[in-house]
Amino acid sequence: MDFVGFKLLYQVMASQDMGLTSVTVPVMRNNECSAIYGNFIQNHHLCTNGAGGRGACGGIPWPLVVTNNWRRILIGVSSFVAQDGCHIGLPSGYSRVTAFLSWILSI
Repeated sequence: MDFVGFKLLYQVMASQDMGLTSVTVPVMRNNECSAIYGNFIQNHHLCTNGAGGRGACGGIPWPLVVTNNWRRILIGVSSFVAQDGCHIGLPSGYSRVTAFLSWILSI
């Protein structure tokens, strides 16, 4: 899975690169994420492994997408990360888009 978003302001200023950035992250099973975050994790959540400092950090609402036939499909919207989660490799949490699809389509 990839999450895609614009670089944080300090990254852009340091690199002068205004482009989109993405990183491939493994999606975890909810029971693996629950082992870290406890009963907070519900069926409407997706978690990605934060190993290597990869995650939805800095308050940026990163979309979680899969690529299928060169098309990106949104599967998760950034929901939570532990305060120091990216620094110590904790998972990032996303709201599972399919759990809210009927509501999205009703708008």
